[in-house]
Amino acid sequence: MIKYRIKEICTAKGLTLAELAAKTGIHAQSISRIVKTNNTRPSTLERIAKVLGVSTEELISNDDAESRDSRISVIKGIPVDRMGVAKIITIYAPTKNGVMDVGFVAYKRSFYPKYRFDENQKPKSFMDEYPIQSSYPHDELDTAILEAIKETYPESKLHNKLIAFNTDIEYLNWLIDRPSKPLEIIVNPHFTYEEMMSSAGKIFSQFNFKFNMYYDLDFDTIRSVFISNYDIGKKEELSKQLQTMTAF
Repeated sequence: MIKYRIKEICTAKGLTLAELAAKTGIHAQSISRIVKTNNTRPSTLERIAKVLGVSTEELISNDDAESRDSRISVIKGIPVDRMGVAKIITIYAPTKNGVMDVGFVAYKRSFYPKYRFDENQKPKSFMDEYPIQSSYPHDELDTAILEAIKETYPESKLHNKLIAFNTDIEYLNWLIDRPSKPLEIIVNPHFTYEEMMSSAGKIFSQFNFKFNMYYDLDFDTIRSVFISNYDIGKKEELSKQLQTMTAF
């Protein structure tokens, strides 16, 4: 049986399927279909191979060539420059059945000197999650995105997921393998009265973030555009932080 090694190679390179879709210009759901069906046009396969830095022959494997013990999985560290944090915001919204989990948005933040774990916070036991949630970095960009959603749906929750091993990539690919719809977050500058009165002729930035909202059940009443504000004194920092974010 012929099988594409797209997901396997992406995992080895520390890429999610969503990131591959962005780099190839192929819709994320089309990439997912190609991986599932092991079928696409040769030109599309060449396009994917080029982005992954392999030949089309390397993308194809014969599944019957070797059998493996399915009880054993290999855990391998991904390249350091591909490591980061997945920020997963679950949206809890009112429905006719009460407040429910209606979907989630997710994005990746790359590490940089000011964006790192709080090493002073350690798990209390061997069985506790590591890193613990409170030790994850959270800056102005993360706050603006989360608060935009919580302004409308205050019960929404953030969960952090470390991206450091092939199994983390596989989990994220599984997580976003479901229907999605576009979602936008607009972050406007926040002005004090004095700043507003002295703003004539000045130029300010509005940040627009494009996401996918992934869901299992489609709720037509859920908003797809959210708005929040940022401190105009933090504009440069927010611009730099934006360079470390990739939406899934």
